[in-house]
Amino acid sequence: GDTTFGTTASFGISDINGAPTAVMHFTPSVAQWGGYKMYHGAAPNGGGACVNQYTLVFDIYYPPASDGTWRSLWQTDVSNGANNDGDLFINTANGIGISSIYNGYVSAGAWHRIAAAFDLTGPGSPVLTEFVDGVKVGNQTNGLSGVDGRFALDTYALAFADNDGDVAEAYVRSVQFSNGRRPDAFLEALGGP
Repeated sequence: GDTTFGTTASFGISDINGAPTAVMHFTPSVAQWGGYKMYHGAAPNGGGACVNQYTLVFDIYYPPASDGTWRSLWQTDVSNGANNDGDLFINTANGIGISSIYNGYVSAGAWHRIAAAFDLTGPGSPVLTEFVDGVKVGNQTNGLSGVDGRFALDTYALAFADNDGDVAEAYVRSVQFSNGRRPDAFLEALGGP
């Protein structure tokens, strides 16, 4: 009941590149909102028993009412348990990241392409690379787990889920999972939605 489908025109929001486009709309109705199961189909990688190298790309629109709120993009704990916070967020300053490290700016009232490339194997240390509309905004190396840790994936994960209310209304055009960490040049070339 929290999910509806329509077009940018039927929802009265901005089109994508001037064209009405089919989208999914969700409005979380409970704090411990379970989001959507995303089965990735990737084999374990990065030398572990889980998926340790992967890339996520979201084409997403947050309405003005969601501005300045915590918004979970990704939850690797499929139980979404009380003690397991989401694993990738937009924070109250509209930056993307995790573990008190947030970069870039995801404005409300506009479509954005958000990309997050995880490599929990290094080299040197785990890294999360963040892009907004084809612009690299962060290369986070602190606050991440190593191989098979918090940010690694089992057979599926939860899109837009959080254990304690850090979720907000959004419209989504697409979510893409890629096996492996996509190179910066690839994510730059994707540009905006």
